[in-house]
Amino acid sequence: MKFFISYNHSDKNLALAIASELEKHSVDHFLDEKSIDYGDDIMDQVSKNLTDSTHMAVIISPGSLKSTWVPYEIGFARANNLKIVPILQHPAIDLPAYIRNLKYCKDISEFGSYIDGVFDGDLIVDVNIEAGEMNKLDKNHIIFSVDSLKGNKVADNTVEPALIVAVKNRMGREIELDNPTISFQKPQKGIIPGKEIQGIGAPFSLDQKHILYPNAETNFYFYNKSLMMGIINALLTCNIDSIQIETKDGLKKIIRAESMKNIDKIVEYYRIRFPSFCKDLA
Repeated sequence: MKFFISYNHSDKNLALAIASELEKHSVDHFLDEKSIDYGDDIMDQVSKNLTDSTHMAVIISPGSLKSTWVPYEIGFARANNLKIVPILQHPAIDLPAYIRNLKYCKDISEFGSYIDGVFDGDLIVDVNIEAGEMNKLDKNHIIFSVDSLKGNKVADNTVEPALIVAVKNRMGREIELDNPTISFQKPQKGIIPGKEIQGIGAPFSLDQKHILYPNAETNFYFYNKSLMMGIINALLTCNIDSIQIETKDGLKKIIRAESMKNIDKIVEYYRIRFPSFCKDLA
Protein backbone atom coordinates (compact mmCIF):
# COMPACT_ATOMS: atom_id res chain seq x y z
CA MET A 1 0.00 0.00 0.00
CA LYS A 2 1.28 3.45 -0.92
CA PHE A 3 -0.62 6.73 -0.63
CA PHE A 4 -0.06 9.74 -2.85
CA ILE A 5 -1.19 12.86 -0.96
CA SER A 6 -2.73 15.35 -3.38
CA TYR A 7 -3.32 18.86 -2.05
CA ASN A 8 -2.99 22.58 -2.63
CA HIS A 9 -0.16 24.20 -0.71
CA SER A 10 -2.63 26.40 1.16
CA ASP A 11 -3.68 23.15 2.87
CA LYS A 12 -0.15 22.10 3.84
CA ASN A 13 -0.96 21.61 7.53
CA LEU A 14 -3.80 19.23 6.74
CA ALA A 15 -1.58 17.34 4.28
CA LEU A 16 1.06 16.96 7.01
CA ALA A 17 -1.65 15.67 9.38
CA ILE A 18 -2.64 13.05 6.78
CA ALA A 19 1.00 12.02 6.44
CA SER A 20 1.20 11.72 10.22
CA GLU A 21 -1.82 9.37 10.28
CA LEU A 22 -0.17 7.19 7.64
CA GLU A 23 3.12 7.17 9.52
CA LYS A 24 1.37 5.82 12.63
CA HIS A 25 0.82 2.60 10.69
CA SER A 26 4.12 2.74 8.76
CA VAL A 27 2.19 3.21 5.50
CA ASP A 28 4.37 4.22 2.58
CA HIS A 29 3.31 7.60 1.19
CA PHE A 30 4.41 10.51 -0.96
CA LEU A 31 4.04 14.11 0.16
CA ASP A 32 6.03 16.56 -1.93
CA GLU A 33 6.68 18.76 1.10
CA LYS A 34 8.59 15.93 2.78
CA SER A 35 9.49 13.51 -0.01
CA ILE A 36 11.28 15.65 -2.61
CA ASP A 37 14.91 16.50 -1.91
CA TYR A 38 16.67 19.65 -3.00
CA GLY A 39 17.96 19.17 -6.52
CA ASP A 40 15.30 16.60 -7.46
CA ASP A 41 13.22 17.14 -10.58
CA ILE A 42 9.77 17.89 -9.16
CA MET A 43 7.85 16.71 -12.22
CA ASP A 44 9.80 13.45 -12.36
CA GLN A 45 9.23 12.78 -8.66
CA VAL A 46 5.51 13.50 -8.86
CA SER A 47 5.08 11.32 -11.94
CA LYS A 48 7.13 8.46 -10.49
CA ASN A 49 5.28 8.45 -7.18
CA LEU A 50 1.88 8.71 -8.83
CA THR A 51 2.78 5.63 -10.85
CA ASP A 52 4.06 3.76 -7.79
CA SER A 53 1.04 4.51 -5.59
CA THR A 54 -2.00 2.34 -4.94
CA HIS A 55 -4.10 4.97 -3.12
CA MET A 56 -4.60 8.71 -3.27
CA ALA A 57 -5.60 10.90 -0.33
CA VAL A 58 -6.86 14.14 -1.86
CA ILE A 59 -7.74 17.24 0.15
CA ILE A 60 -10.84 18.98 -1.16
CA SER A 61 -10.72 22.70 -0.37
CA PRO A 62 -11.39 26.02 -2.13
CA GLY A 63 -7.69 26.11 -2.99
CA SER A 64 -7.53 22.60 -4.43
CA LEU A 65 -10.69 23.17 -6.49
CA LYS A 66 -8.97 26.10 -8.20
CA SER A 67 -5.66 24.25 -8.53
CA THR A 68 -4.31 22.92 -11.81
CA TRP A 69 -2.32 20.11 -10.21
CA VAL A 70 -4.93 18.50 -7.99
CA PRO A 71 -7.48 17.77 -10.77
CA TYR A 72 -4.64 16.46 -12.94
CA GLU A 73 -3.49 14.12 -10.18
CA ILE A 74 -7.05 12.93 -9.58
CA GLY A 75 -7.44 12.29 -13.31
CA PHE A 76 -4.26 10.23 -13.32
CA ALA A 77 -5.46 8.28 -10.29
CA ARG A 78 -8.80 7.46 -11.93
CA ALA A 79 -7.15 6.43 -15.19
CA ASN A 80 -4.76 4.12 -13.34
CA ASN A 81 -7.28 2.63 -10.90
CA LEU A 82 -5.84 4.12 -7.73
CA LYS A 83 -8.26 4.08 -4.81
CA ILE A 84 -9.15 7.75 -4.25
CA VAL A 85 -10.00 8.87 -0.72
CA PRO A 86 -11.24 12.50 -0.65
CA ILE A 87 -10.82 14.39 2.63
CA LEU A 88 -12.85 17.56 3.08
CA GLN A 89 -11.01 20.57 4.44
CA HIS A 90 -14.37 21.79 5.76
CA PRO A 91 -17.66 19.83 6.04
CA ALA A 92 -19.54 22.46 4.01
CA ILE A 93 -17.37 22.02 0.92
CA ASP A 94 -19.07 20.31 -2.01
CA LEU A 95 -17.24 17.60 -3.91
CA PRO A 96 -16.54 18.46 -7.54
CA ALA A 97 -18.53 16.51 -10.12
CA TYR A 98 -15.58 14.34 -11.16
CA ILE A 99 -15.37 12.66 -7.74
CA ARG A 100 -18.87 13.25 -6.39
CA ASN A 101 -19.69 9.54 -6.51
CA LEU A 102 -16.81 8.64 -4.17
CA LYS A 103 -17.25 8.04 -0.46
CA TYR A 104 -15.31 10.75 1.34
CA CYS A 105 -13.91 11.56 4.79
CA LYS A 106 -15.51 14.57 6.42
CA ASP A 107 -12.30 15.47 8.25
CA ILE A 108 -8.86 14.21 9.26
CA SER A 109 -10.32 12.30 12.20
CA GLU A 110 -12.49 10.22 9.88
CA PHE A 111 -9.48 9.56 7.65
CA GLY A 112 -7.59 8.34 10.72
CA SER A 113 -10.45 5.97 11.52
CA TYR A 114 -10.38 4.70 7.93
CA ILE A 115 -6.66 3.90 8.14
CA ASP A 116 -7.16 2.25 11.54
CA GLY A 117 -9.85 0.06 9.98
CA VAL A 118 -7.61 -1.02 7.11
CA PHE A 119 -4.92 -2.29 9.45
CA ASP A 120 -6.73 -3.27 12.62
CA GLY A 121 -9.84 -4.88 11.21
CA ASP A 122 -10.19 -8.61 10.63
CA LEU A 123 -7.92 -9.77 7.83
CA ILE A 124 -8.35 -12.74 5.55
CA VAL A 125 -5.19 -14.50 4.48
CA ASP A 126 -5.81 -16.62 1.41
CA VAL A 127 -2.94 -19.08 1.26
CA ASN A 128 -2.32 -21.11 -1.87
CA ILE A 129 0.67 -23.40 -1.36
CA GLU A 130 2.11 -25.10 -4.42
CA ALA A 131 5.69 -25.81 -3.43
CA GLY A 132 8.00 -26.01 -0.44
CA GLU A 133 9.49 -28.34 2.10
CA MET A 134 6.34 -30.14 3.18
CA ASN A 135 4.94 -33.64 3.62
CA LYS A 136 1.24 -34.32 3.23
CA LEU A 137 -0.02 -36.43 6.11
CA ASP A 138 -3.67 -36.42 5.10
CA LYS A 139 -6.22 -34.08 3.53
CA ASN A 140 -6.57 -32.05 6.72
CA HIS A 141 -3.08 -30.89 7.50
CA ILE A 142 0.46 -30.50 6.26
CA ILE A 143 3.79 -30.50 8.05
CA PHE A 144 6.35 -27.92 6.98
CA SER A 145 9.96 -28.61 7.86
CA VAL A 146 11.79 -25.49 8.93
CA ASP A 147 15.12 -27.19 9.55
CA SER A 148 16.63 -24.98 6.84
CA LEU A 149 15.55 -21.83 8.63
CA LYS A 150 19.08 -20.58 9.27
CA GLY A 151 19.89 -20.80 5.58
CA ASN A 152 17.20 -18.29 4.66
CA LYS A 153 17.68 -14.55 4.54
CA VAL A 154 15.24 -14.01 7.39
CA ALA A 155 17.70 -14.33 10.23
CA ASP A 156 15.59 -14.15 13.37
CA ASN A 157 12.01 -15.13 12.66
CA THR A 158 9.39 -14.43 15.28
CA VAL A 159 5.72 -15.26 15.45
CA GLU A 160 3.29 -14.32 18.18
CA PRO A 161 1.64 -17.05 20.28
CA ALA A 162 -1.56 -15.05 19.82
CA LEU A 163 -1.90 -16.33 16.28
CA ILE A 164 -2.41 -19.84 17.69
CA VAL A 165 -5.31 -18.55 19.77
CA ALA A 166 -6.83 -16.68 16.84
CA VAL A 167 -6.71 -19.64 14.47
CA LYS A 168 -8.05 -22.01 17.09
CA ASN A 169 -10.95 -19.76 18.04
CA ARG A 170 -11.99 -18.73 14.55
CA MET A 171 -11.40 -21.99 12.70
CA GLY A 172 -11.76 -24.64 15.40
CA ARG A 173 -8.19 -25.66 14.58
CA GLU A 174 -4.80 -24.54 15.73
CA ILE A 175 -1.24 -24.35 14.54
CA GLU A 176 0.82 -26.65 16.73
CA LEU A 177 4.31 -25.40 17.38
CA ASP A 178 6.86 -27.99 18.47
CA ASN A 179 8.43 -25.76 21.08
CA PRO A 180 8.02 -26.66 24.79
CA THR A 181 9.48 -23.33 25.94
CA ILE A 182 6.46 -21.22 24.93
CA SER A 183 5.31 -19.15 27.89
CA PHE A 184 1.74 -17.88 27.90
CA GLN A 185 1.14 -14.86 30.07
CA LYS A 186 -1.40 -12.07 30.09
CA PRO A 187 -4.38 -11.95 27.66
CA GLN A 188 -4.30 -9.40 24.87
CA LYS A 189 -7.13 -7.04 23.98
CA GLY A 190 -9.17 -8.41 21.08
CA ILE A 191 -8.11 -12.01 21.60
CA ILE A 192 -10.45 -14.51 23.22
CA PRO A 193 -8.25 -17.15 24.88
CA GLY A 194 -8.92 -20.75 23.86
CA LYS A 195 -10.07 -23.37 26.33
CA GLU A 196 -6.60 -24.80 26.77
CA ILE A 197 -4.65 -21.64 26.03
CA GLN A 198 -5.36 -19.09 28.72
CA GLY A 199 -3.36 -16.16 27.44
CA ILE A 200 -0.45 -15.05 25.35
CA GLY A 201 3.10 -13.91 25.94
CA ALA A 202 5.78 -12.06 24.08
CA PRO A 203 6.83 -13.14 20.56
CA PHE A 204 9.08 -16.19 20.58
CA SER A 205 11.72 -17.39 18.17
CA LEU A 206 10.47 -19.65 15.40
CA ASP A 207 13.19 -22.25 15.88
CA GLN A 208 11.11 -25.39 16.28
CA LYS A 209 11.45 -28.27 13.85
CA HIS A 210 7.93 -28.52 12.46
CA ILE A 211 4.76 -26.54 12.13
CA LEU A 212 1.50 -28.45 11.96
CA TYR A 213 -0.69 -26.49 9.60
CA PRO A 214 -4.31 -26.91 8.44
CA ASN A 215 -5.44 -27.54 4.88
CA ALA A 216 -3.24 -25.81 2.30
CA GLU A 217 -6.12 -23.99 0.63
CA THR A 218 -8.28 -22.29 3.23
CA ASN A 219 -9.01 -18.93 4.81
CA PHE A 220 -7.55 -17.83 8.12
CA TYR A 221 -9.06 -14.99 10.08
CA PHE A 222 -6.81 -12.79 12.19
CA TYR A 223 -7.58 -9.98 14.56
CA ASN A 224 -4.83 -7.57 13.62
CA LYS A 225 -1.82 -7.00 11.41
CA SER A 226 0.73 -8.48 13.82
CA LEU A 227 -1.03 -11.85 13.73
CA MET A 228 -1.17 -11.72 9.96
CA MET A 229 2.50 -10.80 9.74
CA GLY A 230 3.41 -13.65 12.05
CA ILE A 231 1.86 -16.34 9.90
CA ILE A 232 3.21 -14.88 6.66
CA ASN A 233 6.67 -14.73 8.18
CA ALA A 234 6.38 -18.36 9.25
CA LEU A 235 5.16 -19.47 5.83
CA LEU A 236 7.92 -17.67 3.98
CA THR A 237 10.53 -19.71 5.80
CA CYS A 238 8.94 -22.80 4.25
CA ASN A 239 9.51 -21.72 0.64
CA ILE A 240 5.86 -21.36 -0.28
CA ASP A 241 5.04 -20.62 -3.88
CA SER A 242 2.56 -17.81 -3.43
CA ILE A 243 0.56 -15.96 -0.84
CA GLN A 244 -2.02 -13.24 -1.26
CA ILE A 245 -3.53 -11.15 1.52
CA GLU A 246 -6.49 -8.80 1.47
CA THR A 247 -8.97 -7.33 3.90
CA LYS A 248 -12.22 -9.15 4.55
CA ASP A 249 -14.21 -6.85 2.25
CA GLY A 250 -11.58 -6.95 -0.49
CA LEU A 251 -10.45 -3.43 0.32
CA LYS A 252 -6.75 -4.01 -0.08
CA LYS A 253 -4.44 -6.65 -1.47
CA ILE A 254 -1.37 -6.23 0.72
CA ILE A 255 1.21 -8.38 -1.02
CA ARG A 256 1.68 -11.24 -3.44
CA ALA A 257 4.92 -13.17 -3.18
CA GLU A 258 6.16 -15.61 -5.80
CA SER A 259 8.34 -18.24 -4.11
CA MET A 260 11.51 -17.35 -2.24
CA LYS A 261 13.01 -15.55 -5.23
CA ASN A 262 11.36 -12.37 -3.94
CA ILE A 263 12.47 -12.74 -0.34
CA ASP A 264 14.63 -9.59 -0.44
CA LYS A 265 11.70 -7.57 -1.71
CA ILE A 266 9.35 -9.13 0.83
CA VAL A 267 11.69 -8.44 3.74
CA GLU A 268 12.08 -4.83 2.62
CA TYR A 269 8.28 -4.54 2.33
CA TYR A 270 7.90 -5.74 5.90
CA ARG A 271 10.68 -3.50 7.17
CA ILE A 272 9.15 -0.33 5.72
CA ARG A 273 5.52 -0.97 6.62
CA PHE A 274 5.83 -2.86 9.89
CA PRO A 275 9.13 -1.71 11.44
CA SER A 276 8.27 -2.71 15.00
CA PHE A 277 7.40 -6.25 13.91
CA CYS A 278 10.36 -6.58 11.57
CA LYS A 279 13.10 -5.16 13.74
CA ASP A 280 14.84 -8.55 13.82
CA LEU A 281 14.70 -9.26 10.08
CA ALA A 282 18.05 -9.59 8.32
